Amino acid sequence: MTRFFRFANIVLALVIAIHLSTPAQAAGQEGLALKGNVKISADVVKIGDLFDNSGSFADVAIFSSPAPGKSGRLNIARIVTAIRTHGLVWDNPLNKQSIVVTRTGSAVPMKAIKALIAGRIAKILGDDKAAENFEITLDRNASTLVVPIGQPLDAEILHLSFDRQSGRFSVVVAAPADKKNVWHKTYRGHSVEIARVPVPSHQIKRGETISRRDIEIIKVPRTRLNATTLRDPSKIVGLAAKRTLRIGKPLRARDLEAPTLVSKNSGVFVSYTSGNLRLSTRARSLSDGALGEAITVINPKSHRKFQATVTGYGRAKVVSAPAQIAALTN
Repeated sequence: MTRFFRFANIVLALVIAIHLSTPAQAAGQEGLALKGNVKISADVVKIGDLFDNSGSFADVAIFSSPAPGKSGRLNIARIVTAIRTHGLVWDNPLNKQSIVVTRTGSAVPMKAIKALIAGRIAKILGDDKAAENFEITLDRNASTLVVPIGQPLDAEILHLSFDRQSGRFSVVVAAPADKKNVWHKTYRGHSVEIARVPVPSHQIKRGETISRRDIEIIKVPRTRLNATTLRDPSKIVGLAAKRTLRIGKPLRARDLEAPTLVSKNSGVFVSYTSGNLRLSTRARSLSDGALGEAITVINPKSHRKFQATVTGYGRAKVVSAPAQIAALTN
């Protein structure tokens, strides 16, 4: 009886050994082939991710994946040990030392992250501040926040510290928003409150009248502006440059003046109207004049001087004073 059990145990051991070795032999016959550097999207690395011809073992997980958007180097010795626990044998014919595993992911747009930061800073500084009026600059080493493939790309701020004086901040951003298992990243940088102001789009010479085409809107740090800076294009267009205006430089009221409609020593058409009475003549202006300004003109026939008000280019009218009307007609 003892000999029988010994024989039975030997047979059983042989059967188990044959059973365990069969998958390895089958895989070996097909020829396991290492793929080399690989890209995956799952949170685990499977045998089939690393090897071709892995058969029924393809979906067996053997390692944890790197974080989304990150890469990790796998030592070949570790791979050999991992697959051996599943009865697979691979002899590393090319004598490789390691491979790189990269986990793909979806990046949260930097634009969205900056908008989150701007919104939070605007809220800190006061209800009258708008997020779009803050320009966010991240430090040079800032990298993208990457989440697993298929996860939402919305994000939220977990913590933000902000220095009002310097504009420097440090913020922890997490994605997806409102989820327990989130991915975090810390960003540092600075914020600048900006204003949108009209500036010359090219150099404008003294005396030139400004049109809408001469103006463009740019973003300027609010600290560079003062109470005299013009911010409404409608208060610029139609006026003339009092001095040469440089491209891209914010304008002040003292930089502009009403355009000269009547130039000194130029001809001017002067008129007077009262009911059905209409008088007019050609005269010569003795001074420059803008719209609505009073100028002195001279009647070339009588050489009499009188006052007139500029009404347009080369045109003026006299007030209803007898002396002025007499000078106009004589």
